[in-house]
Amino acid sequence: MFLLNTIPFVRSQVHFTLLFLFLCACSSQPRSSNSATQSTILTNQELTSSWTPEYSSLVGYWKLNGNNGSSIDDGAIILATIGANGVSTNSVVPPEVLAITPGQVGQAMQFDYAHQLNVNSAGSISGAFTVQTWVKFDSRNSMGHTLFSTKNTNDHGFDFQIQSDGTVHAEIGDGSNWLTTNADASDTFTAGAWHQVVYSVNQTGYSIYHNGALIGSGTFSNATPLLYDSTHQIVLGGNDYFGGALDEVAVWDVALSSTDVTALYTHGSAAMAIDVSWTPQFSEIKQYWSFDRTLGPLHYGDTITAMIGDHGTVGGSEPTIYINGIVGSGIQFDQNHVIAVTPTSTLSGTFSVQAWVKFDADSDYNGSIFGTRSPSDQSFDFKIDSNNNIHGDIGDGTNWLTNSADANESFPSGVWHQIVYTVTPTQYKIYHNGTMISSGALSGTPLLYDSTHQIGIGGDSADGGEAFGGKLDEVAIWGALLSDSDVATLYTQGSAGTAINVSWAPQYSSIQQYWALDGTLGTIQDGADISASIGDHGTIKNTSNANVSPKQALQYAAGKINQGIACHGTGDQINITPSGTVSGSFTVGLWINPTSSALGSGAMIGTNSNGNGFDLKINGDGTLHVDFGDGTGNSLSRDGLTVLTAGNWYYVSCTVSSSGYALYVNGELDTEGNNSNFQYNFLYDSDHPIAICNDTTTDSGGFPGIVNEVAIWNKTLSPNEVLQVFQGQ
Repeated sequence: MFLLNTIPFVRSQVHFTLLFLFLCACSSQPRSSNSATQSTILTNQELTSSWTPEYSSLVGYWKLNGNNGSSIDDGAIILATIGANGVSTNSVVPPEVLAITPGQVGQAMQFDYAHQLNVNSAGSISGAFTVQTWVKFDSRNSMGHTLFSTKNTNDHGFDFQIQSDGTVHAEIGDGSNWLTTNADASDTFTAGAWHQVVYSVNQTGYSIYHNGALIGSGTFSNATPLLYDSTHQIVLGGNDYFGGALDEVAVWDVALSSTDVTALYTHGSAAMAIDVSWTPQFSEIKQYWSFDRTLGPLHYGDTITAMIGDHGTVGGSEPTIYINGIVGSGIQFDQNHVIAVTPTSTLSGTFSVQAWVKFDADSDYNGSIFGTRSPSDQSFDFKIDSNNNIHGDIGDGTNWLTNSADANESFPSGVWHQIVYTVTPTQYKIYHNGTMISSGALSGTPLLYDSTHQIGIGGDSADGGEAFGGKLDEVAIWGALLSDSDVATLYTQGSAGTAINVSWAPQYSSIQQYWALDGTLGTIQDGADISASIGDHGTIKNTSNANVSPKQALQYAAGKINQGIACHGTGDQINITPSGTVSGSFTVGLWINPTSSALGSGAMIGTNSNGNGFDLKINGDGTLHVDFGDGTGNSLSRDGLTVLTAGNWYYVSCTVSSSGYALYVNGELDTEGNNSNFQYNFLYDSDHPIAICNDTTTDSGGFPGIVNEVAIWNKTLSPNEVLQVFQGQ
């Protein structure tokens, strides 16, 4: 874990930035733990020193975490990670309690129109400051209530709210007078979804951001805005009693830049675990447009960002909008628009095209969903015709190979449909919702696109021919033939709200085993299956230790990323019988949070059931200890240098090859040993099964603490790749 250092909540500055970060996670759910490199899949990371902009200038940070379903009594102390603690206060007689609820990151506090958190901050912030929070409204009725305020006990400080019409509204004062009472901007805020908003304020004005994008700004004249002082104290969820959830509230005493705000948004909205790519033929994706953005207006000339491939541009005569899609957001077409894409390459011979489509009414049929007939013809397009059947044309760029790539199928309006065409020089297939509905023979070299056959989404060409009316989402192109199983997988994942996965994990194809260790918080029974995201499943062994009484069950606990598993160090473990062998070159990495008794205890991970395998543990002095074996009767031990302490998260990893080994802690080299003929480079086989929270499948010993995100590569990661895994990108 990237450790948060305690910074006194005492500053007096001539400059201040107020950043209010409210994430509008308009997706139906976060993307499967994925990409920060090519995807809009974001990262569910708390503020940490490793990535947070201006981290040293954080003067207040409230995670608002707890146990899901637990309650907070009136007068309860709400701990600050940085700065002053808060106190829950209640306006209702008899007193009611606040609840802890799943948050945007970890847990959040659920407000009920009767509570607020009072923070008695020492010192003052003026001139420039930054404040962050996440908010989720219960309903439209919960909008219009103050989320963050410093008008207690005097006026002319700062306060902020989202009004019911979608206006972001703030008042900014200097402690004695208002500098503005309408620091406002309009955008779309949906009840039931998390939102990010940023206010950045300095002596000359303010900027307002929503989901990392600037949505409004204003100016002052020779002003010194005040965030808080002894008579202007911070209140969360008040002073007029908010109804909804708040999470990840933070305050900086500097003005964050637009780049800083984008970084905060990128890291703040979804779990970034080691990426398990489910997408068939992922490496062959040539173009992918997820259409994800804040719900709301989209105008002529706007850029449509490609997750992979070439960006598009909105063409058309009327404004259109982002709407709720099958995954995240999609785009509403009204027979007046097309997204024009100028490809920078050529794709012909074999290809596959997917689109998710929803027709608003029967009158929407007969508009082209996708086409590449601009500015030349005889390439490719498809649509649902006026008879509610699917129709496609396939050409080679000069001649048509078929004008009847068709299927008789019903496409009811008002629901999402997945449509996929797969094309080769000899055959085409058409799929609807994961099932093949038609096929036909071809003879020639089909052309999808080139410099004179440009892509039109929502039309049969980039010029907007036969424009479509309805909703589109998750349009993708592969330079490969998807199988029946591939298409079915795409449908299953997409209908579950999962985006096409963009893998960021280094040497992803070389990951042999990966256990995210995610599950519902609480007890895990003996014999329970532990799913592997990649590789071999494991089995819990937590009640068979005859030396422990009473029996102690393992538990899913809050992990570094989502959940992890808490082990007791009394013989409990996760047993994995591998279906293959790894030796020669490998990397083992995992997140750990040790208890005090972990020092000098059993291994976090090991393969020593029959001796001479591998294990990784912590010495009594807090340094790492690793045992290397050759699997045939020989082994050696080595120790690290970095001292680990109880109660903190660390990413520990070890790389091994025929030339030596290296130990890393939090992405940094801890120690290494070089030998041109390193013989102790065996990890596992069927006689040396894997144990997590132990180094043996017997009942003895074990590691007391939480483990999370355990992964094994059959290659040696470079120092930079180890750092990438630690940073999650």
